[in-house]
Amino acid sequence: MPKILLRGLLTAAFLAPPLTTPASATSMSLPLADAVAVLPTADESRDGYTRDAFRHWVDSDRDGCNTRMEVLLGVVNLAGRAIDWDNP
Repeated sequence: MPKILLRGLLTAAFLAPPLTTPASATSMSLPLADAVAVLPTADESRDGYTRDAFRHWVDSDRDGCNTRMEVLLGVVNLAGRAIDWDNP
């Protein structure tokens, strides 16, 4: 019971709107395309990225699929689509 209560409280805390608005926030109403156009952009930087830092892509059940593949398979299966790895 305490676990369920704690989960409920955490969920409520994350879903509750903030009680105050930051002073720097401004409100504007734009069409979606215009709003996207004003988003700040920057060139991609991979400084500091090393693939070796992501050792969690393991095949824990030894079925030939690492964690990433297992997640992708689950998403595809949830969407109800057949998986044909030879003809993506």
